[in-house]
Amino acid sequence: MASRLYGDLATWWPLFSDPAGYAEEAGWILAALREALGRAPARLMELGSGGGNTASHLAPHMALTLVELSPEMVKESWRINPGADHIVGDMRRVRLGRTFQAVLIHDAIMVRCRIEDIPRIDALVASIMKQAARNVLEDALANENASASDPAGHENWERRQGKTLRVRHLDRVS
Repeated sequence: MASRLYGDLATWWPLFSDPAGYAEEAGWILAALREALGRAPARLMELGSGGGNTASHLAPHMALTLVELSPEMVKESWRINPGADHIVGDMRRVRLGRTFQAVLIHDAIMVRCRIEDIPRIDALVASIMKQAARNVLEDALANENASASDPAGHENWERRQGKTLRVRHLDRVS
């Protein structure tokens, strides 16, 4: 059923997932970005943006590039995020030739990726992030193995609303 929701039933997505229901979570993400960067990022890329519900609340604060594998879901996102750049692409392989101050990877990473895809995604994110303040926000729902921080102190986990948010500061990949 999930594949049909992202395919021929995508026009029904707003009935299953109301954008208004994402306001609080988007506020939390925006606050985490502001805390990590000292301001809202000027440009954010969301990998696995789905129907654009989270993005619809971030759009007033920054320029958005939304990457989604499903062309049907991109059409739905375009309806509520007409000012965002929309790219049909795979988060594991997309190369845009642009830089961003932040990258948001929401729950799509758990649905569409295998654990062995994570290093490739991390390398992609590191290659497109701008300057020293590189952050990845990953909504790792129900992650029972989340540690408080890595030994180098580059990774912080916060539990809010039954979800685990990982704010990760990446060093630039040469």
